[in-house]
This record gives sequence, C-alpha cells and structure tokens, in this order.
Amino acid sequence: MDWLNVTRSYVYALLRAKTLKAIDHSPLLISTTSVINKIGETYPLVAKKCLSILDYSVKQDAHP
Repeated sequence: MDWLNVTRSYVYALLRAKTLKAIDHSPLLISTTSVINKIGETYPLVAKKCLSILDYSVKQDAHP
C-alpha cells in the first residue's frame, strides 16, 4: 500500500485483476517484482531512470 500509495481495497482489486501477485495469503504477502512492475506501468519514465534504486528500496521494505 505504501509503495503504490493506494488503499487496502485497491490492493485487493489489483490482486483480483492479477496486476499484483500474492506470494502468501496468510498473512498477505505481495511479490516485490509485481510491485515494481506496477510502479513501472504507472510511472514509466521514473521507473526507467531509477530501476535499480527502486528495486533495492522495495526489496529492503519487504518482509523476509
């Protein structure tokens, strides 16, 4: 939710639309790759210029 700056219900809508990929459902864990891809779809110029920084930052915030 924080990285995409969206509400919880919108995250669930993205999961139903298969835009985001769930790794686990209890607790709900979302693939970092799918989050990065969604950011890239929403902000293509930013993701293109900062892909390595974005990848590192998202993965640092992910649960192990």
